Amino acid sequence: MKARRFFAFVAGAAMLFGGFACTPDNGGEETDNGYAELTVTPASISATLEGTTETLVVTSNASWVVTCDQADVVLNTLVGKGNGTVTVDIPSATAARSFVIKFVASKMVSVAGVSVPSVKEFDVQVSQNATGTDLNDYAYYEDCGTNVEKDGSYWPYVDAFTGWNPQGEAAAAVTYGGNNASVRASGGNYQPTEDAIGLTGQPYVFLNKVPASANFVIKDIAVKGASQYIFTFNVSCQNAYVDGKPGFAEVTNELVHLELGYDGTNWAKVNFTATPNGGNGWYATTTEFKTASDATKLYARFTYEAPASNGGGRFDDFKLVEGGNGAELDFTATPTPDPTPTPDPTPTDAIYAESFTNGQGEFTINDVTLTGELTYVWKHESGQYGTYMKASGYKGGATASESWLISPAISLAGATKPAVSFDHCHKFAGTPSEELTLWVSENDGADWTQLTISTYGTNSDYNFVTNTTDLTAYVGKTVKIALKYVSTTANAATWEVNNFKVAEGTGNSGNEGGSDDTGAEATGVYTSETAFVCSADNSGNKVYTLGESKINGESCSGFKLGTSNNAGFFTSAAVGVSGTKTLGFYGMAWKGKKATLYIKVEGSDEVKSVELKANDGATGNPPYTITVTDADYYSVELAGLTESSKVMFSTDATFSTASSTAARAVVAGVTLK
Repeated sequence: MKARRFFAFVAGAAMLFGGFACTPDNGGEETDNGYAELTVTPASISATLEGTTETLVVTSNASWVVTCDQADVVLNTLVGKGNGTVTVDIPSATAARSFVIKFVASKMVSVAGVSVPSVKEFDVQVSQNATGTDLNDYAYYEDCGTNVEKDGSYWPYVDAFTGWNPQGEAAAAVTYGGNNASVRASGGNYQPTEDAIGLTGQPYVFLNKVPASANFVIKDIAVKGASQYIFTFNVSCQNAYVDGKPGFAEVTNELVHLELGYDGTNWAKVNFTATPNGGNGWYATTTEFKTASDATKLYARFTYEAPASNGGGRFDDFKLVEGGNGAELDFTATPTPDPTPTPDPTPTDAIYAESFTNGQGEFTINDVTLTGELTYVWKHESGQYGTYMKASGYKGGATASESWLISPAISLAGATKPAVSFDHCHKFAGTPSEELTLWVSENDGADWTQLTISTYGTNSDYNFVTNTTDLTAYVGKTVKIALKYVSTTANAATWEVNNFKVAEGTGNSGNEGGSDDTGAEATGVYTSETAFVCSADNSGNKVYTLGESKINGESCSGFKLGTSNNAGFFTSAAVGVSGTKTLGFYGMAWKGKKATLYIKVEGSDEVKSVELKANDGATGNPPYTITVTDADYYSVELAGLTESSKVMFSTDATFSTASSTAARAVVAGVTLK
């Protein structure tokens, strides 16, 4: 939930309460009985960059203190009692800023014979900018709502999020969109600190891909022609993850891009000023501009120069205010309109090629079966490792689906040794050779013959591999080639495909890459399937519940293994599935330690092991507060499963408590797919 942020007033509070005893002689009440009351006028101050001096009138029945977190702002008094005045000297500033002058009144009252303080707070909002515009008198404001929930494993895209909260007279028609932009709540390490001004905290918009692949767009803000406006927003840019904690970059116009326009097609790049606003990398930004004479609507587009890994831009509290003294939007510095993507050149040896760089190309999609909440299977996506067509039947859980990605007609007339090749990767398939398949048709899709995919991925990562399939049987014919995806309520794979080519010989070479499933804060989920949850402490096996622990600010479930003197082991309930499956989980070694986690199917001699990294949150007793990244997510393949199979986990290779040196470990978000 969002919470209003207040900065500290420790020194003033000490002066305020220092004179009160626990049980004053008058029974705990001051002479004018009643709870503390406090009002201050004016409730807001608007100042130009040249500065100003204002007098605030305080009306109260209690003692009060006043503070301001701007070091250059001078208050003629810091404490008072009853009615009074405070003179505020706001000096000149080189850039626009917003801040708060905070009043806190308190008096002792008697409640059921016990003396307690009655406290009343009042914030005077201050806006200082070139034209002295009151930034709290907004035409449009969006705080991203108060709550966001994952849809299964993923955070919602911005166009699917239902918690938007547009406010102001210009917000009536506002909608939100973009590409690879989601709404998230990442927890304490990413939250603004209490000294942040005008920043409400999670949820917020999240971008973690480069501008060519991801953007967030605010649409249809109502504006007036030939009018001055001030636009503000807050942003935090993570650029590293070190020792279990995120690192943040200074926000600049080179790192974060703001573009404004009137139709969602033509964009003018605008620069903003950015000043730190609380901790955890948050900055408050401000820009001023003038609209064209015929303008009626405003669009705002945000992009972020995301690093290759461990990066994420978080955007919050967008505001548009009438006023300012900016120049009219200039569209000459950016393409007008956005250029039409240039098709990738066809390789010289290719009969037909489609890289899926700019979309699905001439391929068509045939959704044979869609169930549950599923509305599509195949979709074009862009990521920091490339672009691809992606198929998934997961929507709030695994669903039954069948969908075909079909090439246009390809003539093999004149070919001698044609082959079809493509790069692909996949996770979560039950049996890849049955669910992810390749087909050919000689009669325009009326009938299909299955071809062989000889090279599949590991089914546990997103590293692309190259498959090449011979087509010499179809020399002289015109064919269509299709990628067929099938999912069930038990297994819904993610399949990513690019660099499709039909050529003479063995086709093209592969590339390595990966996937950042858009909308997911990290690779997996934090709650384990029921079979893998320790529901009661077992001191004999040294396995313990996680209680109300949280990972990245979200509830999690699983188990803790071991004590300071013994290793631990955990045996799951019957898994309820058969065949070869992928076991995925988050694993964390105890703070300052390394641990080896051993895994096997009960009764099997085949043992898997992974090395777990230390995590500062894995210490003490539950509930734990743990922060993870993709590097803390592991997956292993388990073969020979039956529905009655159980999976064993231990920090000792003998799957016992024998070891007295094995480090403790926390395991959460365990899934078997």
